[in-house]
Amino acid sequence: MTALQVSYSIENEATKERELKGLYEACKSLKIKKAKIVTLEEEDSIKYKGVEVEVIPAYKFMLNS
Repeated sequence: MTALQVSYSIENEATKERELKGLYEACKSLKIKKAKIVTLEEEDSIKYKGVEVEVIPAYKFMLNS
Protein backbone atom coordinates (compact mmCIF):
# COMPACT_ATOMS: atom_id res chain seq x y z
CA MET A 1 0.00 0.00 0.00
CA THR A 2 1.19 3.52 -0.82
CA ALA A 3 -0.27 6.80 0.42
CA LEU A 4 -1.01 9.20 -2.43
CA GLN A 5 -1.27 12.99 -2.53
CA VAL A 6 -1.97 15.16 -5.57
CA SER A 7 -0.76 18.76 -5.85
CA TYR A 8 -0.33 21.07 -8.83
CA SER A 9 3.13 21.97 -7.58
CA ILE A 10 5.24 21.66 -4.43
CA GLU A 11 7.87 24.22 -5.45
CA ASN A 12 6.63 26.58 -2.73
CA GLU A 13 8.16 25.49 0.60
CA ALA A 14 4.93 26.07 2.55
CA THR A 15 3.01 23.90 0.09
CA LYS A 16 5.67 21.20 0.18
CA GLU A 17 5.65 21.12 3.98
CA ARG A 18 1.83 20.98 4.10
CA GLU A 19 1.70 18.07 1.63
CA LEU A 20 4.50 16.17 3.40
CA LYS A 21 2.86 16.59 6.81
CA GLY A 22 -0.41 15.21 5.47
CA LEU A 23 1.31 12.24 3.88
CA TYR A 24 3.29 11.57 7.04
CA GLU A 25 0.10 11.49 9.11
CA ALA A 26 -1.56 9.14 6.61
CA CYS A 27 1.47 6.84 6.57
CA LYS A 28 1.65 6.82 10.36
CA SER A 29 -2.05 5.95 10.60
CA LEU A 30 -1.75 3.19 7.96
CA LYS A 31 1.61 1.96 9.31
CA ILE A 32 3.34 2.29 5.94
CA LYS A 33 6.66 3.86 4.92
CA LYS A 34 6.11 4.78 1.25
CA ALA A 35 4.13 7.58 -0.32
CA LYS A 36 3.75 9.46 -3.60
CA ILE A 37 2.97 13.04 -4.50
CA VAL A 38 1.66 13.47 -8.04
CA THR A 39 2.38 16.92 -9.48
CA LEU A 40 1.96 18.53 -12.86
CA GLU A 41 5.63 18.17 -13.83
CA GLU A 42 7.94 17.90 -10.80
CA GLU A 43 10.02 14.82 -10.06
CA ASP A 44 12.00 14.14 -6.89
CA SER A 45 12.65 11.71 -4.08
CA ILE A 46 12.24 12.95 -0.51
CA LYS A 47 12.76 11.29 2.85
CA TYR A 48 10.46 12.89 5.45
CA LYS A 49 10.41 11.66 9.05
CA GLY A 50 11.24 8.13 7.93
CA VAL A 51 8.76 8.06 5.03
CA GLU A 52 10.07 7.65 1.48
CA VAL A 53 8.15 10.07 -0.73
CA GLU A 54 8.35 9.79 -4.50
CA VAL A 55 7.34 12.98 -6.33
CA ILE A 56 6.25 12.16 -9.87
CA PRO A 57 4.72 14.10 -12.76
CA ALA A 58 1.10 13.28 -13.57
CA TYR A 59 1.89 11.87 -17.01
CA LYS A 60 4.28 9.27 -15.53
CA PHE A 61 1.76 8.36 -12.87
CA MET A 62 -0.93 7.82 -15.50
CA LEU A 63 1.38 5.80 -17.76
CA ASN A 64 2.33 3.50 -14.89
CA SER A 65 -1.17 3.05 -13.45
